[in-house]
Amino acid sequence: MKKNNSLFDLRPKRCPPAWYRLGYSFVRKALMRPKLIPTLLEALKEAPSSSTVQNIYQDPALAENLTAYLLSLCRYPYSGHLIVGTAPTSTRTGVTGIPFCSEFVLQSVRHPFLDALMPKLHRSEKRKDRGGVASFWREIARGRSVPAFWYAFPFRPHSSNELKQFRQATADDLAKGLPFLRLAIRILAPHTLFATDKEVEKLIRKEFPKLRCHSLPNEDNTFAFLADYRELAIP
Repeated sequence: MKKNNSLFDLRPKRCPPAWYRLGYSFVRKALMRPKLIPTLLEALKEAPSSSTVQNIYQDPALAENLTAYLLSLCRYPYSGHLIVGTAPTSTRTGVTGIPFCSEFVLQSVRHPFLDALMPKLHRSEKRKDRGGVASFWREIARGRSVPAFWYAFPFRPHSSNELKQFRQATADDLAKGLPFLRLAIRILAPHTLFATDKEVEKLIRKEFPKLRCHSLPNEDNTFAFLADYRELAIP
């Protein structure tokens, strides 16, 4: 694997490579803070919806699904990578409450992480999304561990008074999502962060100026996203 000089890497700079490979997962487990998950969920549920933003976590079922997902990450072999998208869509996270995950993924992709998670979830009959996110989860299923996912703006932006019409998250949206991203990082203690959007990358560079940053292609660009993900060589 070629050296990636733009990694948004949080691991200790003086950490010996052998120690990092063999022992960092144990250290990360000690650093993870699952007790903060209720704090994060309460903050998410209290955020208001508006004429251009839908707070999907005001739905108790989706809030409980996100809680189950985060708790499972704290228990299952988690790779320590946190992939940060821009904002959820109505056909994926808007249905499941889980970042980068659709009902179609839950029904069609087999992985020990998903298999253990599914009995804890409120399920939906909606299976509209059959796009690249399913291909991505199939790629994850080739490995033993899983990366974590989050959104820079964890609520669904939409056109004014048009709930079904997705809009791009603005700089103001991303700034409002920053406290939730900080909490997610405290909970999951990732050693590496990746952004799937240039604006998200800019936000990360601004808020974390001492850290290196890497941008993955947007998850909707399936071929490029999968190619770059494979280069990470997540076990």
